[in-house]
Amino acid sequence: MQGYAFYLSEPTDTSEFDALLPFISIHRQELINRLRYQNDKIRSLVGDALTRLAIMKEIGLRNRDINFHYLKDQKPTLIHNASFHFSVSHSGNWIICCTDSQPIGVDIEKIQRTDLSSLSSRIYNNQEQATALTLSPSRQLAYFYERWTLKESLLKSTGFGLRYPLNQLQIESDDPNYAVLSSHFQNQRYFFVPYTLDKAYQLAICTLKQPFNDVFRIVSLKELHHTLACYSS
Repeated sequence: MQGYAFYLSEPTDTSEFDALLPFISIHRQELINRLRYQNDKIRSLVGDALTRLAIMKEIGLRNRDINFHYLKDQKPTLIHNASFHFSVSHSGNWIICCTDSQPIGVDIEKIQRTDLSSLSSRIYNNQEQATALTLSPSRQLAYFYERWTLKESLLKSTGFGLRYPLNQLQIESDDPNYAVLSSHFQNQRYFFVPYTLDKAYQLAICTLKQPFNDVFRIVSLKELHHTLACYSS
């Protein structure tokens, strides 16, 4: 597994990111332009560019040879290399891309204090709901985001997306120290790692194998543009 991370500074100079547009497909440009908010457009653009950087670095494909096939659930696959798997997530200032030789899912969420009563029923199964009630308010918030990102990463790994209710998923601990988390879903065992990239965010990765390589590369806008330009010439 390899992870790539991009930090979106504020305030954002949109002109710096416009230079990335020529490196992505017309189809993706059109989808990005339909987004309402400028920061959402930038996050989506960087996510696409970060994926291309990962493909270039790991496989060596030229940018013109990078094409994606979008399945019915909108989970993209790389046309020229079906064994190259990737997942993208963004929230707040962070855009994340993870890659692997097997299906992988990643989810990042900015931790925000909110009324959990209206949201927890969508995330928790009965056992998790009971566990949450035993926790202090501060621990409840951490537990909520932990469960949310773990389950989102699982569904992104499987390709089910929003078609499967989060509150029907069960994630188990494989040892008394809660160091290894796993889930049996659709007759397949998945493994998870909660990852701390930024204390203000919750990040989870789901793959079919363990152990994980604890590696995240922080990619700058300069490196992103330089790499895409080099592989486009």
